[in-house]
Amino acid sequence: MAAADKLKLDNIPAYEAGSFTPDITGSGSGVPDYAYREGRYVRSSDKAFISIYVKGAWKSPPSGEFIIKGLPFIMSGMQSATGSSLILYNLTSDSLKIRLQNGENILYLMNESTGNNAQFGVECDTGMFEITVNMSYLIN
Repeated sequence: MAAADKLKLDNIPAYEAGSFTPDITGSGSGVPDYAYREGRYVRSSDKAFISIYVKGAWKSPPSGEFIIKGLPFIMSGMQSATGSSLILYNLTSDSLKIRLQNGENILYLMNESTGNNAQFGVECDTGMFEITVNMSYLIN
């Protein structure tokens, strides 16, 4: 049975488009003051294509890992984001990439040099931020 046919039988749409509200946060603390934030998605069968644009500054300094929450779908299995592009303004490291976590709808920024999640005050500035993400991933 084709994946699209199975989705129709399970009452899951084979195609869906919409918007969502991404949330930038630290795993420790921090309160963002958004100037603009937008998330758009297209779901085609078991794949999600997302586009995120967020701009703002921190009301209170963030700490811990840099996280983008609020993705519209939970990731399926261990995988890398495909076709991902990440544009970051005012971060202190050039070696950051997107990391997805199985079973979550969260994006992490990872330091490619160390293999660890990016930390505020180390790789990520605690002042203004501007982030653009375009990517696709398999979903449940």
